[in-house]
Amino acid sequence: MSTLSVDKDAAQTARLQGDEDLSPGFYRLLATAVFLLAFGLALSSMAQKAPTFDEQGFIVRGLASLRGHTQIRVGHPLGLNALNAALLAGDESVTLPLDDPSWQGTSFHRPAELFLWEIGNDVEHIMFLARLPTIWLALLLAALAARWAGQLAHRRWAALLALAFVALDPNILASARLATTDLGLAAFSLLAAYTLWRFLRFPSWTRAFIAGAAFGLLQNTKFTAM
Repeated sequence: MSTLSVDKDAAQTARLQGDEDLSPGFYRLLATAVFLLAFGLALSSMAQKAPTFDEQGFIVRGLASLRGHTQIRVGHPLGLNALNAALLAGDESVTLPLDDPSWQGTSFHRPAELFLWEIGNDVEHIMFLARLPTIWLALLLAALAARWAGQLAHRRWAALLALAFVALDPNILASARLATTDLGLAAFSLLAAYTLWRFLRFPSWTRAFIAGAAFGLLQNTKFTAM
């Protein structure tokens, strides 16, 4: 693999300067508006969405792992579960059902029901903090789509179009408000594909490392990710 003295991706980005393209300032303004709109839509609808069946299990597994309790059986790698529970890990008002006999087993179903509904935790508080990281992943997904589209088309308007299509897609917005693994799988799939594409175009050890790290993150979302 040869190391290029000039970053050809940067050169392609620099070609986004034609008269038919958007100006950098106007592009940033419109892109910011799309991000804010998507964030607002996901956040407002999240507050009205009751917990789904899967979420309580994912959250309790993630929180248990972050607090050093590793006996609970996992159905997926703990990466996304831990991410969703990250804002809860240091919150002393959120407790785990450590005294219940079910906690000593490997099943997460009964501990999850106790955690969310029966031991006095604030359900709205837990769901808000656990779902926020998924919204951030949705914005990352949209940003990656915009960057890749812009580099393929060499136009900022193409990047903006991809950004709007992804960020405002109803399926993306629906998954962005849940503490589940689906959105994370999509985001890290795109990240792994994008970094592999960059490596295959202009191979270097640095890009090989980045592509490998992205693939590792993808494999930490679901056992079936690859």
